[in-house]
Amino acid sequence: MDTLTSPRIRYIVKYVQSALLNLVPSVVLMKKSFVSPVSLVAAVDVVADYDLGHYFHVLSNSYGVDNGYHNVRHGLHVMMECYRAIRWYNITDFVRVRSFLIAALLHDLNHPGMKREDSLNIIHTTNSIASNLLPEDEQLSGQISEYVWFTEFPQKPVPENLFAGIIQDADRTQAFSGEGYVSEIFIGLAAEWGVSPDAKHIQGQIDFLKSISWKSDWAQHVYPQEVIDAKIAEYQQWMQMLSAA
Repeated sequence: MDTLTSPRIRYIVKYVQSALLNLVPSVVLMKKSFVSPVSLVAAVDVVADYDLGHYFHVLSNSYGVDNGYHNVRHGLHVMMECYRAIRWYNITDFVRVRSFLIAALLHDLNHPGMKREDSLNIIHTTNSIASNLLPEDEQLSGQISEYVWFTEFPQKPVPENLFAGIIQDADRTQAFSGEGYVSEIFIGLAAEWGVSPDAKHIQGQIDFLKSISWKSDWAQHVYPQEVIDAKIAEYQQWMQMLSAA
């Protein structure tokens, strides 16, 4: 029997999940960062499986929780997308996957919530992560930092690296999340950039969607061109409504 599906292990996991849900301030996760209870429970499942409770709390207590876009929800979203890709590729190296998920969860830790040179944000984030690593994870610091650097915006070409492709793609999928994208992208991202959430801003997001070229087979499978086109059409409807208002 798979140890992760044995009744005893699943009971322990459910106990950890319950503890985490009680310990993490729900107002931070669901009000400030628009995380639905369903998404939160799914994320906590991954947190329990990979023993990420400490890093879950680091993120939920960071000063970026009030950001419009680079907040707790975004960190959870990218972590979950990376986890789904890991499952899709059937990657079983626990230590490497755990370091990858730490990087995904914290890739925007303590983001300033404003538009500036992203390399400065990455330096600040990697320093913040290093200062919050558990002693047993300190040997993973270099690998975690490497993963975080792959998320620098605008994205840069990277060597043939499966993990680089996954995290870069995951970081661009929030528009497809199905919940909260209006508040996060239309309103929250506009606030961070210091612009109005108007038709011009939405057109910029449409142009971004049109420019997407996935790096990983996973993203190409989950978000094929027809999914991108459907989201573009949805954005165009929003733009038309704002233009007519």
